[in-house]
Amino acid sequence: MLRLVPRLVCASLGALLLAGCEGKATAPDGPQPQGDTPTPAAPRYPFEAVTAYRAAEKVKYVASGAPLTAAELQQVRADPQALGPLVDAWLASPEGQAKLLAFFTDAFQQKVAGLADFDDQLGNAGLGNVDPRLVDNLRESFPRTALQLVNEGRPFTEVVTTRSFMVTPALASFLALLDSRHVNDKLQVKDRLVGTYKVQTAVQVPLADTVNPASPLFLVFNAPSIPTCPTSATDPTPRTERVFTRNLSADLFSLLMGRVQDDPNRTGLADTECRAFTGVKLFEDADFLTWRKVTVRRPAAGEATTQVYDLPRLRSSSELVLSVPRVGFFSTPAFFANWATNDSNQARVTANQALIVALNHSIEGSDTTVPLSEPALDAEHADPSTVCYSCHKTLDPMRQVFRRNYTFGYHEQLDAAPQQTDSVFSFAGVSVKTNEVADYAATVASHPAFAEAWTQKLCSYVNSAPCVADDPEFQRVALAFEASRYDFRVLLRELLTSPLVTGFASTKTRTDQGEPVSVARKDHLCTALATRLKLANPCGLSAQASRISATFPLDGYSRGSEVPLTIRDTSLFYRAGTENLCAQVAARAVDATGGPYSSTSASSRAAGLADMVHALMGLPDGDPRAAAALQILTEHYDAAVKGGARATDALRSTFVLACQSPSVTAVGL
Repeated sequence: MLRLVPRLVCASLGALLLAGCEGKATAPDGPQPQGDTPTPAAPRYPFEAVTAYRAAEKVKYVASGAPLTAAELQQVRADPQALGPLVDAWLASPEGQAKLLAFFTDAFQQKVAGLADFDDQLGNAGLGNVDPRLVDNLRESFPRTALQLVNEGRPFTEVVTTRSFMVTPALASFLALLDSRHVNDKLQVKDRLVGTYKVQTAVQVPLADTVNPASPLFLVFNAPSIPTCPTSATDPTPRTERVFTRNLSADLFSLLMGRVQDDPNRTGLADTECRAFTGVKLFEDADFLTWRKVTVRRPAAGEATTQVYDLPRLRSSSELVLSVPRVGFFSTPAFFANWATNDSNQARVTANQALIVALNHSIEGSDTTVPLSEPALDAEHADPSTVCYSCHKTLDPMRQVFRRNYTFGYHEQLDAAPQQTDSVFSFAGVSVKTNEVADYAATVASHPAFAEAWTQKLCSYVNSAPCVADDPEFQRVALAFEASRYDFRVLLRELLTSPLVTGFASTKTRTDQGEPVSVARKDHLCTALATRLKLANPCGLSAQASRISATFPLDGYSRGSEVPLTIRDTSLFYRAGTENLCAQVAARAVDATGGPYSSTSASSRAAGLADMVHALMGLPDGDPRAAAALQILTEHYDAAVKGGARATDALRSTFVLACQSPSVTAVGL
């Protein structure tokens, strides 16, 4: 019954909120004016200004997910310019920082599914017992780097040129692991860390001795116990220690995770317990949760690189010494994991996706820029009379910077052949030689298209559709971003307070495209529910909730696409999914320990219904829809009780109704 009750008045509640859509227009019908004198074309979507409560609610929803307060609404009603300081405060809140982190994860194409995405870079190392939080670290590292740059007021162009990254100690160790396992263009693996390590139970070895090359206990690790692992099928002698001699880096990383990997001398024996067993986990929780900025540099002549096992250094040092060039967003393991390459693609996908991230453009044949030269142009595409030439004349010389500096497994390039051909960046009026990764990064960061690119990315995120590029208001916002020395906080404030987003004034984007309204995609919806209900991870509060929320649309980029995948329209699947998720959340929100709503008394029910309107639905006092929404919820609760529902079920059903309202499950209403 709980799942069916909300359908009784859901249409009424939706109609109430849709009635606030006074700026929503339809395309004109009927014949166009005729005559000898050309008549200016009428706007496709006639403009009508949006009210303060709808504009402010939308901006706060995308900025932090929190509900608009009555005081905030009053400020915007009294003076629309008050929205600027409010935007700054919303974005600076913990919820706003989380929203920016999610935006950067998509915009920099760092979203990865699991550790298997890194198999090519690891040379299929077969790590054991990996903590799943490591994948979160890999996914979040560069978004956190970008967020740190923003909060420090650094020029946002540094997302392309930075050599400093936000890492955890566990992630720093993983970067050192990647650096140790060199994978060449033939996908052959050379583990640079060779020697012997020991696992024993006799005495407890301090970590400081384990990682100290001068100590007699160097690379000696502890284990709670060691299974009986005979040296032959007839030798059952118990062991107090095990000695391994093999390529070490992958096994040592597994040891830090608490797993002793297979002894290669035991391969083929059926007793797998003798081949891999539990050691002492050296990574602590803080090693996955403590973030700090480190600078990555390449080693000087004769200098050792940072080692995978050196936890004291990984926990404290402000730099990592690594052989793989790490410069900007396009050199992260997560970016490389998303865009693997091979001897057929020759890093073309890498170069194209990097251009999409940085400049919001894909290589295509209409660019009239004449390349400085055409090195690395594939012979199969070098004929100017073919359709392929127009793209490859730019793409092939540009991707050569990746071939000169990285193998197909995204390790540092050691082969001479790829390094003998120059790299040339040619795009949108800029053509320059960029043989080194740093040269390429500097060229991209200084490109004239950078400001418009990131203005457009943010516009797509906020409005669920790109802005019209020749809209004077769009151009104004991009110029303000550029004039601020690319201070991303300025871009955020200028765009979120612009009529491009608020609808306070007419813009070419509005008259060409209409007022943007979209379903709340997963990141928006889950953040809003968590913020408004003060529940941690409502989309993952149970296995069922996780399965349901996995069906919601997500922002993301597909290969070669300049525009992110932003599903805007509702569907029966989205409608059913939000209902089922809201029902899951209702069980935790109503009459549950720590939940915000109680049905135990008339006063608690009344307070709960009012809070559902103000906090959950985000309709503050002063919003003309608030009183009618409260009446609908009250009537729904009363109807459920009259129909025989228990007070708990009736209030949970009412919660589901409020949770499914357009002000929760849509952006722009």
